Amino acid sequence: MKLLIYLVIIFHENMLVFICASNEENYLCSKTPTGSSNNNCENVNDTYTCYENIPAELPPNSTRVELHCIDPMSITNETFRGGGWERITYLRLFWNGQSSNTLSGGIFTGLKHLTALHINMVSLETLDKGVLDGLTNLTILNLDDCWQLNFNNFLDIMSNEDVLPNLHSLALRKTSSNNNYNVILGDRFWKILKRPVKSLDISEMKVNAYDFRILDTDDSFGRTLEIFNLSRISTFNVLNSFRSETRALQNLKAIDLSRIFNEGQRRDALFWCSPVTRSRPNVHDMRSIVNNTGWTKLLENVDTIYMDQMCGDAETLSPLIFQHIKNVSYCSEEGESVMSNLKQLYLRKNNIRVLDAEVRIDMLSSMEFIDFSENGLEYIHPVILKNFHSLKHLKLSNNRLGQMQLRNESNFVRLFRSLSYLEHIKLDNNGIYSIPPLTFAGNTRLTTLDLESNMITVLTCVLIEVPSLRHLNLRNNRLTIIQSSTIDCLTKIPSVEVAMGGNELTCQKCSDYSSVQSLLKAKALIADFDELRCETQTHVQVKVTTDLLTSLRFDCYRTGIIGATVASTVAFVSALCVGISLRRYKRKLQQREDRMVRVVANLYQGNGFAVYMIYSSVDEVFVRSAVVAPLNETLKHVVGVERDLVCIGDEQFRVGWNIYREIYRCMERSNVAVVVISEGFANSVFCDQELDIAMQLKKPVILLLKGDVDINQHSEHIQLLYRTNVRILFEYEGNKLVLKTTWDKICESFLQMG
Repeated sequence: MKLLIYLVIIFHENMLVFICASNEENYLCSKTPTGSSNNNCENVNDTYTCYENIPAELPPNSTRVELHCIDPMSITNETFRGGGWERITYLRLFWNGQSSNTLSGGIFTGLKHLTALHINMVSLETLDKGVLDGLTNLTILNLDDCWQLNFNNFLDIMSNEDVLPNLHSLALRKTSSNNNYNVILGDRFWKILKRPVKSLDISEMKVNAYDFRILDTDDSFGRTLEIFNLSRISTFNVLNSFRSETRALQNLKAIDLSRIFNEGQRRDALFWCSPVTRSRPNVHDMRSIVNNTGWTKLLENVDTIYMDQMCGDAETLSPLIFQHIKNVSYCSEEGESVMSNLKQLYLRKNNIRVLDAEVRIDMLSSMEFIDFSENGLEYIHPVILKNFHSLKHLKLSNNRLGQMQLRNESNFVRLFRSLSYLEHIKLDNNGIYSIPPLTFAGNTRLTTLDLESNMITVLTCVLIEVPSLRHLNLRNNRLTIIQSSTIDCLTKIPSVEVAMGGNELTCQKCSDYSSVQSLLKAKALIADFDELRCETQTHVQVKVTTDLLTSLRFDCYRTGIIGATVASTVAFVSALCVGISLRRYKRKLQQREDRMVRVVANLYQGNGFAVYMIYSSVDEVFVRSAVVAPLNETLKHVVGVERDLVCIGDEQFRVGWNIYREIYRCMERSNVAVVVISEGFANSVFCDQELDIAMQLKKPVILLLKGDVDINQHSEHIQLLYRTNVRILFEYEGNKLVLKTTWDKICESFLQMG
């Protein structure tokens, strides 16, 4: 269960990882010697770009230069002197050839105004002493993709505090990653951060070990760090790696921990990413204390965390399922604050499918932004969102919450109700088929509602619940008509702007007249009105115009004339049909009464039972006292007998006989089967077998719900019965379960169904 808290504040010993866009060119540099002319040079986006050439003279006013396929060995101390090179503020050197290379010392000393240096050379192995000398104005150093660089050689150069004294950004993505885990992020590395470094990228590096303990002893290291890119690092020697315990990085604001388990070899990666361990069912009554030490202390000032694709490619990943998690809480020690500055959390593409977890986490109250897009999410328990009291932005794009709406509409309606500060919500592409009343009843500050690319067919007037709404996106749904009441409702919301292009609107017949009229009436508030199209009787897509409305009005007049002509005939036929229908209805009532009489007579003669009870043994006391006793007495009064008419297996089964033959015998002699749905029933294999036998014998099955029941815990057949048939309800009033109807009505239904 510790997984859930990891998804919010996770900072395990093996974590070292961030995001970085790949910049690798898709061509291989040749071994052609580097020239010194202006051939093969051009201006690209205000950057003077050369291929296999280093220009001796730069065009006037050039301040940015990129040199592609430049052999490092051809660069000397004189290469970047004169010829306008002194004006350069940005320089990038790219080489992806295979030969080993070295950059010589002093080669950049002529670049007095250089502020950004990108050295992206796959085969670069060595940096000579003094290579970075003279770059006092440099603020950005990028060594991405220097796979073969000797990392200790780089640390030797940076150990001189006079080198790059004004460095603000250091990028080392994949640096030294081809050298069999020889990188150690120890004291010498962290001393680089004595400079005013604000952005550090060490993503996709292969690290032997790390040691953060120096950060505890000297708070000058990393004091200015604001952005830390830590994605997809692989750490080989975890047992000899050490974290800091008491240090907080004062100015760190954003950290990316995406793809931290991508390699899939470490213990925690196997724990989170293995198909065997990604299903977490049945955890109850657990309380954990989260201490403000280690990673949580180090990152206590962070306001943004990226945790996308934690286990790599979500398309090949088994779904993560939390199911039947109840009464679980994570809290900080009294008087301590853990991650209290966290404002934004990204959890995209993690294939988190089900979050059926009543979990309370007291450290999340400051969260204002959550992005849960592209997870295939089918269920979120409303209790989870109650943790985010301050949430303003919620992105749930490209999930499957339409499944939650189908299976548990009551929880879907309650899902967002606790988010009283919510301003923006994205629910696009979720398979949602309608907006039930009260769905956004608690979101009075909501200004943006994005429902694009769902399956909504009818828009009812429920948005009056969100008076502050300014933007409503209904594009690419399945709306066919627009009711005038909906338009009237939207016009009452000041300044609302609606987008609804891409829907399947119809204008085929007279009945579509009011829909087209409503659209024209709402032209001012529909932002993409010019994109609206509707389908005519000839299946042609046309614009919504006043001419179209006139055409539909003519159809209505023509229909009215034809209707008047046949009115008398229709009246006669209708009267005849009504007479026949009344006769059939009376016959049906008589048949129902006759069936009830036969059932009562059969029971009166001592044949069988009215009801067979299916229930879990954990509900024994409730069933016998609150159900069987009053039901049996009412049935005996109606039938007029003194024998038991409710079958309970333990009392009616014959001792020594095969238990399944006895279930068949008693079930066959019973008119209906009543299934008591509770938490205990969901875990009872025997109850499932009794229900199967009832279905085989085609007995009517009635559900009896004991208190608040999560129907998603039960079989698909029970879920179908729950959605389609009327149930017997026992609900709590105070601490007592109370029947919501009468036993007389229940008995009458049982006898009519027999």
